[in-house]
Amino acid sequence: MISWGAWGLFPKLATNHLKPASALVYEAIGGFCVGIVCFLGLRSRPEMNFQGAMFGFIAGVAALTGGYCYVNAVSRGQVSLIVAVTALYPVVTIVLAHFVLREPIAVRQMIGIIFAIIAIILVAR
Repeated sequence: MISWGAWGLFPKLATNHLKPASALVYEAIGGFCVGIVCFLGLRSRPEMNFQGAMFGFIAGVAALTGGYCYVNAVSRGQVSLIVAVTALYPVVTIVLAHFVLREPIAVRQMIGIIFAIIAIILVAR
């Protein structure tokens, strides 16, 4: 929670001094360093599975694409509003899980999604 909260703020500070694309490059280097530390912490070689590696790769592309959009947005607007809207990303995950993994969407989740959409509308105005 602390790391994600700090991550929400630091791109705004970075884009006060750099263009968004440059800030993202340094963010990616920081993420790469964390990945190297995790890799070095393994007691054996990393697992090799083509499908798993491709999904991991796609996850990285999605994360940094989202990171770029986030950094670009905070360079132009209020970080408090942008963080509130982007924090609703689980709505996308729930919908994707429904269609890709065939996970059911419970009534409670559907109500939450509706409230999330209402929240986006209210925060954005």
